[in-house]
Amino acid sequence: MLKLLFLLVIIFFSIFSFVPVFAQFDMLGTEYGGYSGLGNQDPRFVVARMLGWAMGLLGVGALGIFIYSGFEWMTALGNDQKVASAKKRILYTVIGMGILLSAYAITMFVFKTVYLSTNARLY
Repeated sequence: MLKLLFLLVIIFFSIFSFVPVFAQFDMLGTEYGGYSGLGNQDPRFVVARMLGWAMGLLGVGALGIFIYSGFEWMTALGNDQKVASAKKRILYTVIGMGILLSAYAITMFVFKTVYLSTNARLY
């Protein structure tokens, strides 16, 4: 039993003693993207750009809802049900925009913190 334990300890340390050698390689695999035609940009930047596009599209959608609700309010012709519906839609859009802006601020803070902690310089 002692021999088996000793053998397992030797195997464990022999396997994990080569881990610092792996630190010399690109762990994100960005150099392989150039060979495949996909580009060699950092995946963190790609995700940040995709989130920026998604937030922009959601902002455009919210603007469209604002315009539609305002048009519905102006053309309600005294119909209280239409006015209440438009007011409620505008309120929900404002709440959604607040959530969207706070989510954008949080994601940009997290991305900036992760980037600075891994590269130690501002992009």
